[in-house]
Amino acid sequence: MQRAGEEGPSGTRGTSRASKRRLSPDEKDKQAGRFGSTSAPSPTRASPRGIPAPPRTASGVADSLSRQLPPRPVAKKPRVSREGGGHAASQRPPSVPLNNGQAPSTRQRQSPADSPHAADAPKVAMLPSLEVVKRGSLGSLTGHAGVQGLRLGRTVAGRQREHQLLPAVCGLVAGRTTTTSVAVRWDEVPAKLRSSRRVPNLFWAVECHDPSADTHKREEVLIGRLGGSSLGCVLGGSSWLLPVGMREAQVVDLEPSKCYSVRVRLEQWSGANKVALSHWVSLDMTTMEVASAPAAPLKPVVHRMHGTVVQVTILGPPCCHNGSYSCAEAYVVQQGSKGCEWRTIMHTACACTHPTTPETVGQLDRKEADIKTGVVEYFRVRAMNSHGNSPWSDVSIILPPPAAPRPQLEHVMAQSVTLNWERPAEYGYDVQHYHVEVRKAGADKDDVHMAVIPASSSFSSLDEGRQLVHYHARDLTPKTRYLFKVQAKSEGGMSEYSDTVEVDTLPLPPPLPANLLVDDIQPTSLRLTWTDGGAEAGVNEASTYEVAWHKVFDDEVEKKSGGFSAGGAAPPKLVGGICSPVIDRNSASWSAVQVQVSAMSGGVLSHRMTDLEVDTLYTFRVRALNEGGYGAWSSMWTQRTICKPPLVPKLLTCSDVT
Repeated sequence: MQRAGEEGPSGTRGTSRASKRRLSPDEKDKQAGRFGSTSAPSPTRASPRGIPAPPRTASGVADSLSRQLPPRPVAKKPRVSREGGGHAASQRPPSVPLNNGQAPSTRQRQSPADSPHAADAPKVAMLPSLEVVKRGSLGSLTGHAGVQGLRLGRTVAGRQREHQLLPAVCGLVAGRTTTTSVAVRWDEVPAKLRSSRRVPNLFWAVECHDPSADTHKREEVLIGRLGGSSLGCVLGGSSWLLPVGMREAQVVDLEPSKCYSVRVRLEQWSGANKVALSHWVSLDMTTMEVASAPAAPLKPVVHRMHGTVVQVTILGPPCCHNGSYSCAEAYVVQQGSKGCEWRTIMHTACACTHPTTPETVGQLDRKEADIKTGVVEYFRVRAMNSHGNSPWSDVSIILPPPAAPRPQLEHVMAQSVTLNWERPAEYGYDVQHYHVEVRKAGADKDDVHMAVIPASSSFSSLDEGRQLVHYHARDLTPKTRYLFKVQAKSEGGMSEYSDTVEVDTLPLPPPLPANLLVDDIQPTSLRLTWTDGGAEAGVNEASTYEVAWHKVFDDEVEKKSGGFSAGGAAPPKLVGGICSPVIDRNSASWSAVQVQVSAMSGGVLSHRMTDLEVDTLYTFRVRALNEGGYGAWSSMWTQRTICKPPLVPKLLTCSDVT
């Protein structure tokens, strides 16, 4: 179909509407000569329409790079010819974002000559955390797609160029300077660079060099290290990298009275590569001079760890007085005792941290030293530097503690334990009191009972001339293992713990037997039966029983019963099977025997008494015993043995038979 006024296919205006497709941005750039200069046409380049393109001169490239490219239009769907059979118009090429470290696609692998806009894509990445910066693992960073950042570090004709496109550091001034450190401060970055979305991966690069060194060597070697509040890392051995939010840096471990050059610049990183940077801004600074010998340190802090080991801590004094420094470069610690010469136990070099108040010297914090038992020990310290030595500090004195006690077991009961020990060696300082630690075996370390015994009220003299200290532990659990340890305390401190004494408490004594009865009575024997009285297994269970009996004479029964006679086979008056109170319970004529018994059916215990006399009155009683002692006597039972039956005639004869 051809509209009026249009040519036909042979050059007329009759071209179909579908053949007039919309040009892509790349084709438009090529036709308009976007990457070249507009000054003079190039004889070797021609636009798609046959119009000569301007030449690619250096000035034109620089002008084009100095301008930020506008955002690329969004791709649209292809438009189809209205005739329905025409071909689709060319689709606008999509933008080429970074792919977070993954393998690039086929479109992303094309060369800059094939796709000029691929070189213009912003090389940006998310801002790393401080942990990543401190580990120096910037190579693990991945790019961030879709972020419109500054177009820095573009490639032209396939070559990477690092242009000084970031603004230089402003307001670089010197901070506090000491004999071993320098500090610098600077202004914050411009507002347009503060956003991590627009310009990600910005860092401050800080370096410290010796300005008097050779230029090539100065660029390769960093001097000192970052200190103070600075947090950074060294990447590639060339610079310290700090987060862009920081505005100061301190370089420590320097030499006194020496000039150093500290320089700072901005850098943008993508992965492990720099994509943009600014000019270096340098500042020459000189460390302070050590003007005099150090002042005397404070008295050493000495803490006893155990009997023969102490910990020594040194406190360094302030080193700045009226603007001049007297920094310590080393410390000497000496130890001595009465009648002996001082001896050096520590000689340590250290870097001064320039304290304003006394503070702990890091290299001499809680250093251990050996001491002798029963000897007074002395400690002192002094500082030194290139100007000389300080005076000795005041002396710290460590008095000897008493020797460890040696407790012994004296008496054990079911709910109490008694320990005793001799008075330990005091080494010239009287023992003030004792600490006794009581703990159940298997219990937690926190489940400990601590008892304090005054030394003035714990002595008792013995025949051997010794003085013993006694400790009575009460309210203990029966049949339980306990652990005891003892310490002595004097002006010299606490002694070592004694050896552990393990004690098993006894069980409670068993209860009195119940239901004592007599049966199966014979002329010379009978059987006693009883129950255990409610004993608990493992608490007050009986291990043995003791059976006692007493022979009662007829005249004794008659006397105590008010004329009653027990002659013949008549027993004394019984009440419920238990002997009448007229029988003497405390008679000295009791006989006893310990017997091992076994339970019968129903928990009834029994024992058979033998070798008794015929037709004789006896009183019986029973009590139980175990490791905890004897239980109470049971109620008494009185019983008479029976008479023997008459003998059977052996010879029967007949006489006077009629």
